[in-house]
Amino acid sequence: MRQPLIDGASVDLRLSLDPFVVDIGQAMVRDGASRMLAQGRIAATDAGWQVAVDAVIDTLAPDRLRTLWPNGFRPGTRDWVRRNVLAGQLSDLHFGLRLEPGQPATHRRAFQLCGCRGGCDARAAAGDAGAWHWAFDRPPLCDCFG
Repeated sequence: MRQPLIDGASVDLRLSLDPFVVDIGQAMVRDGASRMLAQGRIAATDAGWQVAVDAVIDTLAPDRLRTLWPNGFRPGTRDWVRRNVLAGQLSDLHFGLRLEPGQPATHRRAFQLCGCRGGCDARAAAGDAGAWHWAFDRPPLCDCFG
């Protein structure tokens, strides 16, 4: 028997059919010690889809991120994480997606990685250990502080 991908989920939403609108008051996904919360709005307008969704994940191990990450979504970024994030813990992940009819989708993201915040400016929490590659011809950074 196949194991469930996540431990559980719940959502509070309002659905309108004419016009089609989904207002997500709160969606919560539980995965072990991790919690993901999301809210937003998805609407079909005469001009096309309109999307505004924000999500926050409290903590997530990089190997779990790779397991949950859809194979076809941003494969270059997914591969970069696979090759370069060697150990540690992702925390305080924020993601936002915006889509307006006739416009390209925009998104924003922020996270902490083994104490590294979005790259090299870092503040490691006590007891955190992690390693990531910052340049391919150099050894990985470990137990980052900065």
